[in-house]
Amino acid sequence: MRVSYGLGEDQSTYSISFTDPYSGVVGAGAALAALAYRRRTGRGQYIDLSEQEAAVPVAGYALMVVAVAAIAVLAGRTRVARFAA
Repeated sequence: MRVSYGLGEDQSTYSISFTDPYSGVVGAGAALAALAYRRRTGRGQYIDLSEQEAAVPVAGYALMVVAVAAIAVLAGRTRVARFAA
């Protein structure tokens, strides 16, 4: 997942890499739920999992980091070089 903010040459990018393993955890949970269903009913399940959909719960964190960084830049209250205006 990659989030960009800023305008023109001042545009910065914030990347988070935990969506890949998180999606794997979501997929494992779906597989376990399907196995439990098969044990109860004897019928199988079809699992259709999108990494993007699985990452929606963690997207809020990235958006908050970008929003806080943008507010700090606009207020001139940052000393971090990559966020400085």
